Amino acid sequence: MQIQATFPPSVNLAVVYHSGSGRTRVLADAVVRGARDVPGTACALVPVEDVETHWSVLDDADALVFGSPTHMAGVSAAMKSFLDSTSSRWAVQAWRDKLAAGFTTSGSPSGDKLATLQHLALFAAQHGMVWIGLGLLPGAAHETNRLGGFLGAMGHTPGAAAPTDSDVRTAEHLGGRVAREALRRAHGVVAAEDAARVEIAGVLQRYFDGLYHCDVDRLRSAFHVDFRYVNATDLGRPHWTLDEYLPVVARRTPPASRGESRTDRILSIDFAGDRAAVARVRCSIEPKRFEDLLTLTRDDHGWRILFKVFHYEVVAEQTLAPNP
Repeated sequence: MQIQATFPPSVNLAVVYHSGSGRTRVLADAVVRGARDVPGTACALVPVEDVETHWSVLDDADALVFGSPTHMAGVSAAMKSFLDSTSSRWAVQAWRDKLAAGFTTSGSPSGDKLATLQHLALFAAQHGMVWIGLGLLPGAAHETNRLGGFLGAMGHTPGAAAPTDSDVRTAEHLGGRVAREALRRAHGVVAAEDAARVEIAGVLQRYFDGLYHCDVDRLRSAFHVDFRYVNATDLGRPHWTLDEYLPVVARRTPPASRGESRTDRILSIDFAGDRAAVARVRCSIEPKRFEDLLTLTRDDHGWRILFKVFHYEVVAEQTLAPNP
């Protein structure tokens, strides 16, 4: 599972799509998830049927991602109708310099999906937009970009089959790639901090996973060698070093083995320069709910957790709401 960060959005994306059967909608949802996983990104999902009430969302977006099934060697009729309806914006180049990207599905392994992506890319070019490709090398059947696309994300949905997990993960990658590029363009120097947030979020993911599975190797990879542990609720408890703390975790019964719900949250990440940060996070190990202040430092090995100071409270099991 992926933890959820709650940084205030600083760039806005919109995914505009048509899905007659629901299969292209699966990839649209994946693009949105991938974008929203990048801290500082808001992403709207707009079916072409609802565009008339969402023009302002598209006009205000920093990036637009277009999605359509491949019908008869091109975009669907509903998608083409939407593209044509943007002509007034094309006439004044209202979307010039926005980022753009695309995805498509078809029932055949090829299905001329490239023609659909080319159509969307040319449409974006006519609007003066900047197209973002997939940025993935071709993968094996179970890997991302298994269909070997470069211009955008592709899904193969034979018959009534839904997109495969690898196609979904490819679409998530596309959403994240567009979001990160939007952040870099929107904030320039601030983009370095956004990249640091992404790296720190990965460290915190290992931290949460290590606690949930009582995986000391995963925890060790998240902690600095000089790590210190401080319990602010029970002040009489010892302050542990890394080598004192990890054996304590190893002796626990993993919450995962009990099927406990995960409530992991990143509440904030604040920086002091480019080598120090403080993350405020929440998680739970039944029946306790924890709020941690984690001080991180960056060295040649990347970001690592140096200090953990935490508070906990004992709560009723039913109040530990799982991640949505």
